[in-house]
Amino acid sequence: MKNDLNHLKTLIFELVRQNNLEMPTGAGLKPMYTPAFLGEMQDTANRDAALPEESVPEYQDQPSNQPIILGRADDTYQKAEVVEENLSLVEMEKDLIMKALKKHNGKRRDAAQELGISERTLYRKIKEYDLPV
Repeated sequence: MKNDLNHLKTLIFELVRQNNLEMPTGAGLKPMYTPAFLGEMQDTANRDAALPEESVPEYQDQPSNQPIILGRADDTYQKAEVVEENLSLVEMEKDLIMKALKKHNGKRRDAAQELGISERTLYRKIKEYDLPV
């Protein structure tokens, strides 16, 4: 690991020298221990060298990894429309049977298959709920 750090320092100084860049100071140069960092550093140096002098980003211009604190939620999202739903299983079952029958033009076999029940069960449910067919 120590050899990697020495190699990293050598590479950084070489990239800075080749591209006539200024050496970052303070928190701008943090030790990184990932192999991908070397390639990333070289890409950054090459990209910065290709930019005009005044458009080279400074360390202070880089976004920080700190979380962004957002303001309060907008009041328009706080007001939700309350929708009355019938949570009765019987009513939901009736509604599903009627929709399946309507979808299949009153064909009980197809409606029962879509509902996952037998034709006989569908027939009993229609009679039980006195549904118009």
